[in-house]
Amino acid sequence: MKTKKPKLSKEEKKALKLQEKQENHNKLSWNQIIKPIAFIILSVILEFVNFKILGLKRNGSNAVQLFPTYVFFNFAFWIVIAGIMLWSKNWFSNFLFYFVIFFQLILCIANASLYADFGYLFSWDMFMLAMEAIDSFDVSFIDVKSIIIYGALLLVLIAIPIVIDVFFKKKKITLSKMSRPVFGLLSFLCCFFIAGGSYSIQLATLYNPKNGAYAAIDSDKYLYDNMHIKEEAYKRFGTWGFYFKNAYDLTLKKLFVPNKDTIKDTVVNNVVAENPSALLYGDNLICIMLESYEWFAIDPYNTPNLWKLKTGEDLSGESAVPGQATTMNNYFSNNKTNVSEDVALLGFMPNTNKLIINRKDLLLTKYSLPNMFNNIGYKTTFFHNWNKTFYDRNINNINIGFSEFYGLQDFVSDNKSSTFNYFNLEQDFASQFMNKIAPTDKKFMSFYTTVATHGSYEVSNPRFSSLYKEFDANLENFVTWFEDNGYIYPEESHYQDILRQYKTAAMDTDRMVGLLFKHLAENNMLDNTTVLLYADHNAYFHDLSYRVKGTTKLDYTAEKSFTVPMMIYSKKLGARNISTFCNTYDIYPTLCWLFGLEHSKSFTLGHNIFSSDISSSTHVSYLTGYYTDKYYSKNMIDFVAYDGATKDDLELFKKNVCDFYQKQRMIEQIYLYKIR
Repeated sequence: MKTKKPKLSKEEKKALKLQEKQENHNKLSWNQIIKPIAFIILSVILEFVNFKILGLKRNGSNAVQLFPTYVFFNFAFWIVIAGIMLWSKNWFSNFLFYFVIFFQLILCIANASLYADFGYLFSWDMFMLAMEAIDSFDVSFIDVKSIIIYGALLLVLIAIPIVIDVFFKKKKITLSKMSRPVFGLLSFLCCFFIAGGSYSIQLATLYNPKNGAYAAIDSDKYLYDNMHIKEEAYKRFGTWGFYFKNAYDLTLKKLFVPNKDTIKDTVVNNVVAENPSALLYGDNLICIMLESYEWFAIDPYNTPNLWKLKTGEDLSGESAVPGQATTMNNYFSNNKTNVSEDVALLGFMPNTNKLIINRKDLLLTKYSLPNMFNNIGYKTTFFHNWNKTFYDRNINNINIGFSEFYGLQDFVSDNKSSTFNYFNLEQDFASQFMNKIAPTDKKFMSFYTTVATHGSYEVSNPRFSSLYKEFDANLENFVTWFEDNGYIYPEESHYQDILRQYKTAAMDTDRMVGLLFKHLAENNMLDNTTVLLYADHNAYFHDLSYRVKGTTKLDYTAEKSFTVPMMIYSKKLGARNISTFCNTYDIYPTLCWLFGLEHSKSFTLGHNIFSSDISSSTHVSYLTGYYTDKYYSKNMIDFVAYDGATKDDLELFKKNVCDFYQKQRMIEQIYLYKIR
């Protein structure tokens, strides 16, 4: 028979608790020690799994890199977190464990999806485009395999702290002559100094050639300081090394300007005076950026206006275009839409997004294309058949210099759509603003960005009903033309529908172009108006571009994947086909030369297409790498040579990329410090 314990008084209970507290003051539960160690081990495993799933290749090899080159940038972070866990109460230690691991899992899933679909990695500046990403999101962008793997891994990770607490919380060790708080604080300080030492040692080991001609691409130190090649930076510095540095660059970093006066002198000394003798001096200009446009979007049966611009032929007899344009058959572009837009308007695009985050007036410069036209008395107007706020155009495009901006908010229609993918017709939008796109009473520079061909192509837009009928009526001729020109007409009915949707959107854009040329002809403006049309990138939605071209979305070496339309119509310029390699960065200097605009060469990263300098044209895509018609590289370490490439071409390729980055760095300093 059990004897009952005597009932304790309040004073006795209080004394007992005090005694237990004193006895436990020097005792530490094993779970408080094991959990931080488990956190470090699991973080290492997670980084390994992350690199394995991404499949990032070792430089100079097809083998997968399974861990960061400079791993102690990551260990420094893990050790600091472990030190905080040692110093914390059990509930906070668990919270920190779950928070950091879960956060890293989210980053891993984001990177797996972005890299599998688009070939690039997540960075913090992408939060600036969060609303644009939500609007244009498609379920096909999700990497299901990685979610399943990381989901299963998450369940295991959730269980580990629970298991540790169950088996080790009650097991304690006695700390001789030391209290638990003192032990925790000393442990944290020890971890903190170990982490700091590891970080400093890792910085000191970064390869940094002293006098290398190609420091911008060969130096690990330069890469760490600038993070220009994101994938390479991620491979070398790992998840936490990369994302802490990326966050620092966006919030705290100050670009070092050794001598502001020197940079001011550079800008002034590179000014090219206004040239009244230029071929198109005093003419009007209309720039049309064609969203997701492809050469296969232009055919003789469905898009007669654009076909006539390309070839001079009009098989339908319906084109409003008076003749053939100058066509850049080897024009190359693989940028995000806002990048292709701003590069043409500014000559470059800020790579350090800290500039945009901290300053809404960043793009305010007298050397933007619209401001240079403003300075000589032109009316400058921007048009976009979608929301003004997309890509912050309502802010940035006004700061670039456009005096007026017309978008979806200004469009009036009984059948108006504000739903992404169900876009309003380009021909309806342009018709409403035609007298503003091409006013008859003043000189003008207008910029029109289309949206109809953006995608998704899995929808059926009721506004395209008449275009569907036209396409279906021309289908047999179109398929014959399509295959005769080297494209692959899909066998699957689903992809046939996708191609049909894309083509009808392209037809809508074609009709808009026809209305524009009809307006110019009716108002006797064809002799003194130039129309530039160029694509921002290929039709990547649902892998359409790659399927019909016979390439794959992860084969970035395939030149034809990213060769897209560019044409300039001008009676003075005439009709010709140019096969010289050129890219988005070349648009700005070409327009400056054609129109005789006063500009500074300090602000452009491209070359005039009609000059001998175009031989140095190099496309730097922050998505998929570096291109010329001779070489391609994803990381400027491994190189792919195209037919006819020589060693001299490779040296020129390296030099041009290094020159690009050095000039990009100077331009960012110019903008950051308003040296203009």
